[in-house]
Amino acid sequence: PYHTILTAQGSLYQQWQTKIFYYHFRKQQAAGGRCTEMTGFTRLLAGKPDELMPTIPTVAVPEAGHNVTRGFPVINRPWSMLLFIDMKEFRERIIERYVYIAETDHLLRHDIPNRATPQLAVGYFFPYMSPKDPKSGGIAQKWLPDTKVADMPPVGPSPILIHVDLLRAVTPLWYELSWKLKRDPEANAAYGWMLEMWGYSIAAARLKIKHFVWQRIQIEPSAAWHQTLSERDGDWAPAVDPFIYHYTFGVEYLLDGSPVVGGKGTWSLDKRNYFGAAPPPDLKAPPECAQEAGRVWWGMFNEAIGNLTKEGQWYGRTGQSTRSRTSDESTELEAAMGALGKELVDGGQWLIGNEKAPLQFFRRGKLWTKWGGGTWRVTGGTKVEMQLCGAVTLTFDSATAPTRFDYTAGGRAGKGVRDPAFAAAAAAPPDA
Repeated sequence: PYHTILTAQGSLYQQWQTKIFYYHFRKQQAAGGRCTEMTGFTRLLAGKPDELMPTIPTVAVPEAGHNVTRGFPVINRPWSMLLFIDMKEFRERIIERYVYIAETDHLLRHDIPNRATPQLAVGYFFPYMSPKDPKSGGIAQKWLPDTKVADMPPVGPSPILIHVDLLRAVTPLWYELSWKLKRDPEANAAYGWMLEMWGYSIAAARLKIKHFVWQRIQIEPSAAWHQTLSERDGDWAPAVDPFIYHYTFGVEYLLDGSPVVGGKGTWSLDKRNYFGAAPPPDLKAPPECAQEAGRVWWGMFNEAIGNLTKEGQWYGRTGQSTRSRTSDESTELEAAMGALGKELVDGGQWLIGNEKAPLQFFRRGKLWTKWGGGTWRVTGGTKVEMQLCGAVTLTFDSATAPTRFDYTAGGRAGKGVRDPAFAAAAAAPPDA
C-alpha cells in the first residue's frame, strides 16, 4: 500500500483542480475495493489553511517566500515536502511505507498498483528531461561531479511511487538543487518551468537512487500527439490505457475536428482558461471528429464537476465553456464545399486514369495522389478544379451521389471512378 501526497498551493486555480483530483481519487480507490493499494491521502498545502480542509484531508505548511522561489512558485513542492517530512503529522499520517507524489492536474483513470521497491522508485519518462540533450544534459553534468549524466533518471518528482526512506533521503538535496539552479543564470535559462524537475533528477542521480521508468503510469496528450488511450484493433498507436491523464497541455480543435497547434481552437479545453474562475458544469462536447484524449478529459471533468455541483461543493461563479462560437473557418470551408464536396471527402478514395491511381480528397481543400499533394475546390455544379502540377478539371456524373468523373488537363483527358472498396459504403443508407 502507498499514501498519496498531493502537492498544492491555495490559489483558486489549484483549488478547483484539487477538488477534481480528489473526486477521481475516491472513485478509483473505491473501485479497487479492499485490495486497493491506494490507501491514505494527504493534500500537502503550501499556504494558509483554507476552506477545502474540512472535506479534503490536508496538512498546511508555510508557503515559501520570494527569497526562496525568486518568482518560481513550483519550488514550493520540494520546500513543502522538506518541511513535511520533519513534522509529527508526517509520522502520524504516513503509516504506509510508500508514497505516490501527485500533482493537482492529474486525473486518475484506474487504481494504480505499486511497482516500487525499497531500492527502486517508479517514475515517468519525460522526453524533455532526457540527459542526452546536449544543452540540458551538459548543464546537468556540471551538477553531477561524480556521476555520468547518462545515469540521471529522465523523470521528474511527479508522478513517482517511492519508498518513504528514499523520499526522506532525496528531499533535502532536491530542494537544495532546485534553489541553486534557480540562482544559476545558465541553468535557469535552460530549464525554465522544468527547473524543479531537473533538481529532483540530479538529486536522485547524485544519491544513486534508481528509477523504473513506467510509461503506462501516465499520458500527456495534446491535440497533436498521444491521442489514443485505449486499445484499438488495427490502430497504428499501441495500446496505452494509462493510469493517469496529466492535462498539462491544452486540447484545441476547430469544429470539424481539425487539431489546432500553437493557438486556440473554437473548441478549447485548457486548464489555463480557468485561472480566474473554475470550469462550469456541462462543458460542451468535443467536435464529432475529435480524437479520444479530448473526449476522455472532457468526460472526466464533466463527471467530477457535475457530482461536486450536486453535493454543493462546486462554485457559483464559473468560467467559460469549451466552445466559443457556433462556426469557424472549418465550418465555413465545409459550407463552401457544398453537397459535391462533402460527398468527395466523406465517400472515400477515388481512382484516376487508366492506371487507376488513388486520389483522396480531404477537408480544407487538400488532396493526395501518388504524384504528391495538391489542392481542390468546387467551382460549381458537378465541376471541381484540382491544382496538381497544373490545373486539372474534373466533371462528375452527379453533385449528390457521384460515382465517376471525366477530367481534362491541358491537352489530355481521361476518366476516374470511385474506388470499389468504398463504393458500397458510400451507397449504403445511413443506418445500414
